[in-house]
Amino acid sequence: MVDYKDAPTPAGAAAIEAAGNAINKRLLISPEAIRKAAKAAAQAARAFKPVSESNAWDQGRFTGMRIAKFQNWLYDQNQRWRFTDGTLCALWCAEYPEAKADYAAR
Repeated sequence: MVDYKDAPTPAGAAAIEAAGNAINKRLLISPEAIRKAAKAAAQAARAFKPVSESNAWDQGRFTGMRIAKFQNWLYDQNQRWRFTDGTLCALWCAEYPEAKADYAAR
C-alpha cells in the first residue's frame, strides 16, 4: 500500500472502514439504494468519529481529505477491505454529502 502523506487520522480511517463494513452486504445497484446506504454508512462512521473534519463541500467529513486524494486512498485501502463498487460509491457520498457531482447517479 502507498504511504499517504495526507492520510486520515486513525479515527478517520476506522470510521470509513466501519461505514463500509456496515453496508457492504447490501445490493447497491441503483442511485436510490446508494443514497440510502450512504446515510447508513455515515451513521456507522459517526460511531467512530462523531466530529466532522470539515464542512467544506470538497473536504471529507470523516477523513478531512480532498476528493481526489480520498478516492486514491480508498482504492488503495480497498485492496485489503474488498468492498463492492456500490459500497465505494456510497462511501464517497457519505464522505462528501455536499459534493457538486452526484456520485450515486454516476
